[in-house]
Amino acid sequence: MESRGKGLTLRVFMVAALLALTLALMITAPAQAQARSVEELLAIACGDGGPPEFIAEIRAAAALALADLLPISGFELARLEKIALGPTPECRGAAIPALVEAYLALDPEGAGSVTALLASVERAHTPELALARAIAAIVRIQQTLLVVGLPPEEELVEAITAVLSGSEGTLLGFTVDGSSPIIREAVGRVVQEVFFSLARVIYGEAVCQVFEDLAVNAPTHEFRATAARVFVTAGCVPYDVETLTGLVTVGGSEELRDAAVGPLSEVLAMEPIADPDLMALALDSTTTRQHRLAAGQALGLRWMMAVSVDPETGNPSVDSLDLIKFAAEHTITHPELAIAVVAPLAAFFLF
Repeated sequence: MESRGKGLTLRVFMVAALLALTLALMITAPAQAQARSVEELLAIACGDGGPPEFIAEIRAAAALALADLLPISGFELARLEKIALGPTPECRGAAIPALVEAYLALDPEGAGSVTALLASVERAHTPELALARAIAAIVRIQQTLLVVGLPPEEELVEAITAVLSGSEGTLLGFTVDGSSPIIREAVGRVVQEVFFSLARVIYGEAVCQVFEDLAVNAPTHEFRATAARVFVTAGCVPYDVETLTGLVTVGGSEELRDAAVGPLSEVLAMEPIADPDLMALALDSTTTRQHRLAAGQALGLRWMMAVSVDPETGNPSVDSLDLIKFAAEHTITHPELAIAVVAPLAAFFLF
């Protein structure tokens, strides 16, 4: 069960993480880019087109754009659920943000929606559809808690800890079963900020050490991943190359190393490091996968604002580098370098 949850995290939330990075730096539209329709992007993300759509990074770029567009597409719930049943993980994952909004809109007052959504998680035919339902249920619980008032800090931290550890916890009177990795993933994603705030009240200045320890030693992957994200993003570590490089290379758990990838890629993108040097780092087999991945994503953030259309091939390119050909060349042998095309292609598709 734990391995299934870990695979889901890596597949589905690559889209969400890259979306946050892309939109954070997207100040102006890339020159000569061509916006794609939602249907065109679905054809790419779901692998319904020609050979380029068989490249995972190109599908991921289309999914990245779709995650932004589907919530405003006007698609009905049935159409969104059909997308979440699609043939590729990129296709299915792209539907999650829109599905969460759609499920919450079904019952704006929240009466009965939590019970129905939690009950429907196990009946979902794909992990992505299950995750969307679980996230919507936990979001509704959190929204209600913020309205009616939070219980004592110790009580709520104990309940969240129980669920993330794989046991049952009671949130707002609802029994949330943490034996499901889908439920643990949803709880970790939705409540991590509240979890840290409550824990800080309890542990004071020791809270960062507590979350670092949990990122290494917590009993489930989802608990370790939640603690790692909190530790890296909540002000516990400085955002500099040396510190973040240390985390992605010698961090005490896979989850801690994964959590530092995004922040390090943002920092590296702004450093005076030449593109060829970042490429070399993304290819360096002597370092960790996370270190290579951060270098590849840093390249993508740089290239995002420089993408244009090659006048001869019509393909998106950066400084005469054909992004489609680049992805095709590296997708199998050097995926950490190939990921550099995702952010610029997503910007290309959106604008």
